[in-house]
Amino acid sequence: MKKKIAAFIVKFRLIILAALLLGAALSAPMIGKTRINYDLTRYLSEDTMTRRALNVMQAEFGSSEQLRLMFQDMAPEAIDEIVSDLNALEEVKIAAHDPEAGVRTLEGTTYPLITLTLNDCDAAALVRQLRLQYRGVGGCLVGGSAAASLDLQASVGAEIPAVMLIAVAVVLIVLLLTS
Repeated sequence: MKKKIAAFIVKFRLIILAALLLGAALSAPMIGKTRINYDLTRYLSEDTMTRRALNVMQAEFGSSEQLRLMFQDMAPEAIDEIVSDLNALEEVKIAAHDPEAGVRTLEGTTYPLITLTLNDCDAAALVRQLRLQYRGVGGCLVGGSAAASLDLQASVGAEIPAVMLIAVAVVLIVLLLTS
């Protein structure tokens, strides 16, 4: 049986190679349409203890999303104004700045920290909005799980074409060497 399969592959190796190359060429335009799930909790089935606990926490407390904004060398009055502007946003449950504990100094540069607790909203859209809104304001940095997820998506999205190109090249080399 193995000899028959091997003889078939040898006899039709160019047709098999052409079919694989055609399949790869037809699949290439679909790479950009592939969606990547960055929320690992979606893989949990509804009957696991972890999923049930997450559902209870969501029902009881709502969104637990938090963001952190840091500004470089900004005056306390300007920080207070930004906090009041952030509290006016409907996506923000509360924005707070503690002048005692919410300030870090690194190499002579002061970084006041504003912590945002969010309502149920699209946190990634809010991160994009804040980054645009405060782009020119005192070296604004936005952090938190939504910001990290957004940055990860951008990083992975930029690297996928290069990874796919290398993978296709390796597969083609292996196919050519084995046929």
